Amino acid sequence: METEGKIISISQIVGARVDFLSRGRMAKGMVTVMDGDPGLGKSTLAVEWSARISRGEALPNGERSAPGNVIYLAGEDSYGYTVKPRLVAAGADLNRVKIIVAKDQDGEREIELPRDFAILEAAMAELSCALLVLDPLEAFVDDSVDLTKSQPTRRMISHLTRVCEQTGSPALMLRNLNKMTSQGGVYRGAGSMAIIGSARFGLIVAQAKDPMEFELASLKCNIGLPPRTLAYRLASVEGTDVARIEYSGETGHDAQWLLGRKDDAEDPQMTRAELWLADRLRQLGVAEVATLRFLAEADHQPWSSVSRAARNLGVLRDQRGHGPGSKTYWSLRTECLSPGMPITGGDTHYSASLRQERMPITDGVISPAGEDDDYHA
Repeated sequence: METEGKIISISQIVGARVDFLSRGRMAKGMVTVMDGDPGLGKSTLAVEWSARISRGEALPNGERSAPGNVIYLAGEDSYGYTVKPRLVAAGADLNRVKIIVAKDQDGEREIELPRDFAILEAAMAELSCALLVLDPLEAFVDDSVDLTKSQPTRRMISHLTRVCEQTGSPALMLRNLNKMTSQGGVYRGAGSMAIIGSARFGLIVAQAKDPMEFELASLKCNIGLPPRTLAYRLASVEGTDVARIEYSGETGHDAQWLLGRKDDAEDPQMTRAELWLADRLRQLGVAEVATLRFLAEADHQPWSSVSRAARNLGVLRDQRGHGPGSKTYWSLRTECLSPGMPITGGDTHYSASLRQERMPITDGVISPAGEDDDYHA
């Protein structure tokens, strides 16, 4: 029988609303990849999120929902010695956290994909699964898939994506980083680029400057704005050998900065200035340079360092007018500004053209940044 084609109008497609569990990090029916070196708390974060979902508590930047069932598949940690104690420390409803195994003539074994997709899909549907965790992904892939090859990897992740869409469950896949430290963040996860390429969200954990602190940053966000980076600590739990997550606020770092940052000893003032400016512009949205000068002085930030930080961060400039009466406004290039957004210390409306990336703006006209384009007022 010959294969026939079919034409479908987009008007026939039913629109769907994205239901975020953690805005910019995880959504129902979609796949998230979390990368990071061992020992930085990936698994503990996955357990903490699983615990929150099991008891109906909101994830960071999310909203509360009814308690849900979680399928947690751990390929490198003992369920008895490590996974369960971590879940207890995180306050999970243990009755809602499930393990799925396959059973054949040789007895019980770990789920292997893609051969056991039918088993996994049936379990997810039966449990109305609210989260699937594969920790790590490679522990649950059978010999038919070489995760370093794009096509078989893409087919497997696409199959998992369809299962998630059909059941409404998000999937969280954990990976270690490869050794290619010179590569960009999306290339650092183990295996083919098809893994993060097929996911809707990509996250990465990294060591913070404080040796006791870590950061969770966005590598990829296909839907909406990328979330701000979360700082967290691994707090010891008395009487146990496991840790729990303690969040310590948001930071101005992004994934690329965390992966490629210089040692603080090279330029500690510059690092502080970049953090200060990023935080201020995220708070204010768009700010007149005169206002930022005043705030910098109040916060003991040398203006020369702030000016260099603006260049390093790719800050957008909008100079209005000429001569003594002109005003200059700054905004982060990663900010998505709405038309009519108020400006701090200046005009009451601002052009939506500031959504353009990596381009300074002069009198409303976008022009490429030149080498002599400094960021001094």
